[in-house]
Amino acid sequence: MAATRTHAQLFNSHGFAVMSAAEEYNMSYEDSVCETFKEVLAECESCGMRKPPILLKCRQLIKVGGHNSMRGDIWRVFLGISETKTRTNFDYKGNVAELGERLNKCGLTESTCDANIRRISALLDGQYLPLSEEDIKWLRNARQIMLDIGRTFPTHRLYIGETKEKISLLRVLMMYAKFNTSVGYCQGMAYIAALLLMHMTNEEDVFWSILTIFDSEKYLARFYDRKLSRMQTCGGIFSLLLKDRQTKLAQHLVAYTHCMYILSILQKRAGVRYL
Repeated sequence: MAATRTHAQLFNSHGFAVMSAAEEYNMSYEDSVCETFKEVLAECESCGMRKPPILLKCRQLIKVGGHNSMRGDIWRVFLGISETKTRTNFDYKGNVAELGERLNKCGLTESTCDANIRRISALLDGQYLPLSEEDIKWLRNARQIMLDIGRTFPTHRLYIGETKEKISLLRVLMMYAKFNTSVGYCQGMAYIAALLLMHMTNEEDVFWSILTIFDSEKYLARFYDRKLSRMQTCGGIFSLLLKDRQTKLAQHLVAYTHCMYILSILQKRAGVRYL
């Protein structure tokens, strides 16, 4: 597998803005590898990845790596979103249409612009319409999602300015919040959905992918619940491992965290931004 060196112009091969004349390495793949990958993915999709010989082929190809253009298909097949979609009673397109109508009734658009965020804040303050508990929960989710989208991969070409990808991201996250009402939306979800949107051309595939990732015990179930229970457990385990294997690094990170905490207190008391 050869590596070719090129000078990045504005954006690198992954779509991120390049702020200097940095060099990047782009992996080139033989056409035969891509074709083999496509054949194996087709077999995986038809049998649901239940045949050991196909799984072995998959493992071998994953070690080689897949071309950027194939990542969306690889993730879609490996996550098994076709099976998730079959066993789940949720009409994505119908619910997206309903979302548009609901936004319109509130004087909002399918946008993450500041005007939308300000209007939602005004609605929650009771300036326009009387709101039910369901409306309040829905609007809070919408506001938090819009705020988070604005700071999600801000240097990626798909998310600079008001783009159709930002609108897709808004719809996908709002649909997940509607599907899983016990969780709704948690900060951090936007980054995973946005990454999937970089490689998947079908918006609905992204929805079924995050549903599989966030709700499956195999992946990130309970990482993004209200208590972040599994994330805290994994974080605690990682902290103990770091302390055991890399003691100096662990001590440095603890000291740095304490320093940032003290600076944040000083900042609040003095009303000055230190960082």
